[in-house]
Amino acid sequence: MKPILVDTHAHLGHQAFAGELPAVLVRAWEAGLGWVLNVADDMVSAAAGAQLAAREPRLFASVGVHPHQARTWKEETREELAVLLRCPKVVAVGETGLDYHYGFSKPAVQRQVFREHLKLAKEHSLPVIIHAREADGDLLEILSTFAPLEGVVHCFWSSADIARRYLDLGLYLGVGGAVTFRNSGALRETLRELPLERLLLETDAPYLTPHPYRGRRNEPAMVSLVAIALAELFAIDPEEVRRCTSRNAARLFKVDQSLFC
Repeated sequence: MKPILVDTHAHLGHQAFAGELPAVLVRAWEAGLGWVLNVADDMVSAAAGAQLAAREPRLFASVGVHPHQARTWKEETREELAVLLRCPKVVAVGETGLDYHYGFSKPAVQRQVFREHLKLAKEHSLPVIIHAREADGDLLEILSTFAPLEGVVHCFWSSADIARRYLDLGLYLGVGGAVTFRNSGALRETLRELPLERLLLETDAPYLTPHPYRGRRNEPAMVSLVAIALAELFAIDPEEVRRCTSRNAARLFKVDQSLFC
């Protein structure tokens, strides 16, 4: 039996999956996935994700407010998240972090909301799922004040030096469809220098669809293409990538993987 795959970052509450989620999950299990982490980006998707995970044995949830939505943070948001974090199948805080590319929320607001997420992660002894775009310096500065902590920098696409600084803080790095893109040569060179034991597979579905399906909706089943791309980078058997990355995911999110093998 092949080692299982794990998609550690999918947005299954996205409108792109409306009315089709049962078929999407069937394809995921048929593709060899053992479980999927459904990641929230606002309070609506957080509550819905926690409920969906409670119904679906092979789904887990992460709850938080994406930096794009940081402007929506209210005084009561923290307690609402704290309630969701007590749900048994909620295994992480996030997606949170900093995104200075689009400016949908002011940087100062993003930083404050990010700190609130990190406090919650500490209080509940849960890992954090971190969004990083054009903000590595501020992220690293804030994260250093909360170290040690557990978590993953999802959709990692930065330099080898930045990667090592995140690893030094004890974090994992998420690898998704970008590793298959024709313009991601620098990313592939960086990943070659990193230990497989600190990498996680993800899709960020419905975004970042791997080559050769770019332009279509991404979904968890396509994480198999990411595993193949990593295997080629490390010149190892894809089954070893499956085995190592699924073990990494189980360790970080404290999931009993034997239930899904």
